[in-house]
Amino acid sequence: MTALLNFAAMDIGFGTNKTSPAPAADGTNTVYEFASCAIPVTDALAGQEIFGCRPKRVIVPVGSALYEVCTNQLSADDLSGQILHDRYVDSDEYEAIFKAGLVRLGAKRIRCLVMGLPMKSPASAKSRIEEMGTGHIDLGQYGCCFIERTVVMSQAIGAFQAHVFDIANRDAHRVAELADGSALLIDVGHKTLDWVRIDRRRPISHYSGSIPMGVSAILQKMTDLIANEHQISPPTISQLTRAMRERHQSIKVHGEKLCLKAYRYQATPIVDAAIDEMLNRAGDTTFLDTIILCGGGAGYYRERLQKKLERNIEIMRDPAKANLRGYLLIAESMAA
Repeated sequence: MTALLNFAAMDIGFGTNKTSPAPAADGTNTVYEFASCAIPVTDALAGQEIFGCRPKRVIVPVGSALYEVCTNQLSADDLSGQILHDRYVDSDEYEAIFKAGLVRLGAKRIRCLVMGLPMKSPASAKSRIEEMGTGHIDLGQYGCCFIERTVVMSQAIGAFQAHVFDIANRDAHRVAELADGSALLIDVGHKTLDWVRIDRRRPISHYSGSIPMGVSAILQKMTDLIANEHQISPPTISQLTRAMRERHQSIKVHGEKLCLKAYRYQATPIVDAAIDEMLNRAGDTTFLDTIILCGGGAGYYRERLQKKLERNIEIMRDPAKANLRGYLLIAESMAA
């Protein structure tokens, strides 16, 4: 294990956990990404190759229980098909996923860790997670990690920080515009669609929100369409996620090749309904300086947003990791 990390970042989403240590000496960033899925195991099963993914398989303790997290799989269906519930930040599974991320970091001591929190989380979650993530963390057979300071913040704040950094590297004059201007940052995640209205670089809470209309809602509609049209058992959401992530044009179901583009188009009413609800709650967008998309599902929403608002919608560099990049920047500044 690495003796010390000055800073690190972790973004535990409904779909995946993304964890990153401080950049290497040459400036490269390592990101560990795996499905947000933790399975309870017994002592008798803990030594066995349960899910066929032994090379990156991690077993960590939470209280008196053991949980297995497969840290080289991006799809929960590769493990058990488990989807975490709305209050997953309060669950033992969440803590197990957090500990698995620490195992992948491989540090005995971390000076500053910044973590993201879904906007829909209960108000008590921030302090609870900061308490959980500070001090000595028991990682079972992997030893112990001591974290001097853990800071938890809204996921979208991380993305906005990354956006400011990206702009500063391209055009320093635009940073001043952001400081005095207004923006709407939209984060399309696996389970939720989150948005934050930002004026003069301050979030405006009453024009910000979250609805359960993320990528999984679109994919669920696609599976329903396939089932109704072909009268067959449709692919799972995780199978569709994998196919879309790998940019496949079709998916084979019961030996029949189905065009994904057609079903994605038929699912656009889901996207349109989510956009309408968000815009109804985000206030007047007419005079916003910029509208920014991030999150793994950003590509699902950009075209429909541009058509609805008749303006350009910016999409962040590597949008699925935008929050994580922002947390890492914030952690670096805190550890300085």
